[in-house]
Amino acid sequence: MRSLRRFRNVPAAIILRMGHDIRMAFENGWIDSIRFSSLDETLTQLTNIQGSSERIRNTPLPRQYDYFPRLLVIFFCLLLPLGFVEGLGLATPIASTFVSFAFIVLDTIGRDIETPFANTVHDTPMTSLTRVIEIDLRQHLGELDIPAEVHPVAGFMY
Repeated sequence: MRSLRRFRNVPAAIILRMGHDIRMAFENGWIDSIRFSSLDETLTQLTNIQGSSERIRNTPLPRQYDYFPRLLVIFFCLLLPLGFVEGLGLATPIASTFVSFAFIVLDTIGRDIETPFANTVHDTPMTSLTRVIEIDLRQHLGELDIPAEVHPVAGFMY
């Protein structure tokens, strides 16, 4: 496992090593051609999924997608009391505060989910998901050195 750390893309290196091991198992007669074909197809699908996830993670969003929605929310929140004042009178500050808060929260949520693999509390808990897969695979292989499950930290799963 330490030899994988020299690769810039460790998941791709793991998949490459698995492909090499599958080919070696087929060449040595440990698996038949049907199993080889099935494992190769599964590995190809895994490679495609891993590549797609990397493209999602590494694709930058244009700054306009970050800047203009925030600007529109600010202008909306500033102009909102003017629309409420005639109908609500003295309740305008309270109503406009609640509505503005809702829009600001929605904008903040949008910013938080822009990067689903940044390993923050608002993201997909990739560390936990991959650890569960790793534990399952190691148990299926009959290994005894099983890593511990990932537990929430301060109520958040990473």
